[in-house]
Amino acid sequence: MRKLKFLNTLAVLIGLIWSFSSVAQVKYCNLSSINEELAKRKEAEQSIRKEVIPAVQEHNKTGKGILKVIRLANKMNKIDEDNQKYLDKLIGKCGWDDNLNAESHRTIFLIIDHGDKDFINRYIDLVKVKAEAGVLESDDYPTVLDRKLMYDDNPQLFGTQTFSYIDDTGDNNYVWPIADPDNLKARRDSVGLPTMEEYFRIAMEEFNIKMVWDKSLTIEKALEMNN
Repeated sequence: MRKLKFLNTLAVLIGLIWSFSSVAQVKYCNLSSINEELAKRKEAEQSIRKEVIPAVQEHNKTGKGILKVIRLANKMNKIDEDNQKYLDKLIGKCGWDDNLNAESHRTIFLIIDHGDKDFINRYIDLVKVKAEAGVLESDDYPTVLDRKLMYDDNPQLFGTQTFSYIDDTGDNNYVWPIADPDNLKARRDSVGLPTMEEYFRIAMEEFNIKMVWDKSLTIEKALEMNN
């Protein structure tokens, strides 16, 4: 009899645990809550980048402010790592719901795009699915694909990835080597990316970043420059 009562009590406790777990998951997967959380995370990750970019440019120009650059870079890395942990948990529990708002979809893309090689590999197929479904912009998957190719030490396809290098003319952003450059414009057109010339103009006018596309640049040389 005592054993039966114990089993009954255990069954009730297990039922309560499952009940609380289900309530917690429903609350965690609430679309409004996710939208609010992702909005905060986007603000944080974009704000720190607005501080990092000019700090790096100033250091490269004057040689001063290295401690500021290190401090900001560490802060940015911590924000990115925290966002990646959040996204792992979110997708693991709730998936990537198509009914999130456009800003949330954009934030998820940014978190993935700013991840390391392993993180991108984990989600690149899902980015492709969402881009093909129209949940993401048509150029989002090519951007992540280019980054993956660069991380794998391979030529990119769409010309979206660059790296910083100080040459005789100063601090420039060099385009990572591109496969089949003769057909680059057609590939960019197919996913709604602007021409490389327009891309360079936007980078200079909006971000004061000078772009360099050396079509003779090899992977080996790019790796040496980017080391």
